Amino acid sequence: MEQHYPRPHSGPIGPQSGQAAPPIRLAALDLDGTLLDSRGRITPRTAAAIQAAVRQGAVIVPATGRPAATVPECVLALPGVRYAITANGAAVLDLGADPAAAVRRRRPPEGCGPAPGQADPFAAHVLARSPLPPERADAVLACIRPFDCEINLFAAGRNVLTPAGLQQEYRRVGPALRQWTDQTHIVTPDLAAYAAARPGQVEKFCLFFTSPAELERARTALVQLAGIELVQGAPDNLEITAPGVDKGRALLELARRLGVPPAATLAAGDSENDLQMLRAAGVAVVMRNGMAHVQAEADYVTRADCDHDGVAELLERFVLGGAPFAP
Repeated sequence: MEQHYPRPHSGPIGPQSGQAAPPIRLAALDLDGTLLDSRGRITPRTAAAIQAAVRQGAVIVPATGRPAATVPECVLALPGVRYAITANGAAVLDLGADPAAAVRRRRPPEGCGPAPGQADPFAAHVLARSPLPPERADAVLACIRPFDCEINLFAAGRNVLTPAGLQQEYRRVGPALRQWTDQTHIVTPDLAAYAAARPGQVEKFCLFFTSPAELERARTALVQLAGIELVQGAPDNLEITAPGVDKGRALLELARRLGVPPAATLAAGDSENDLQMLRAAGVAVVMRNGMAHVQAEADYVTRADCDHDGVAELLERFVLGGAPFAP
């Protein structure tokens, strides 16, 4: 179910277009493939541009498909970053003055341990949440059970896997990120039972496939399922949320709460799960490394990719006075 948000402008925007961009007061930045480089880091130039934007009064918001507990420390530690859009927009959070500490305290205490109690660890920080209804979560699990894929259940800001799913994740992310997985994930023998015990907390399913053909078979089955939102966040994955949930709706909700008009927002992303956010924002920027059909909807495509300061480029152009970018 695609949302269609009215754009505050039409046509290209930016220094080369002849159409002036409005002053940007809120910039929502996708993480993987956008703010983070291919090794999961924030480049020094990008960090400096974010700090300059914050000093200028802009609100910088991580907008990610990840659950809150797996937002990287390097993002949470950015000065001035307080709000976050997580799980493709299923949750909008106010993490307070020290986001890193707020998230760290709510990660699994022992890392990859047994399922915790049923209390919502992020309840005090939730500004808005749009969970999958229990019957839809059950239907999704029943639908995807026959397929060979790694199933990640995002519930109340945490990533939950079965023991088999954890081994699949180890193989997918490699040794370098195994410790991070151990620190941030929860293991349970039965995802359906975990979800059923926590109604109102299931934010998203994130599926990873090793075979493109298997992904397409799963997609064909899932599109027949009513009452869900289905997007592709990367070539090897599919993501499922409640109907109408997307980063665009979350961006507009946060902007409303902060008193920022849509025309004064910017969104930056690279993949299909960013499309609605790009459509909702006053200025839509897509990374040079973004999917081709996503780039087609951009007001501006960066000259640099995520490994070469693409976010610094867009902040310098649209938030920091339009200074020319020198690669």
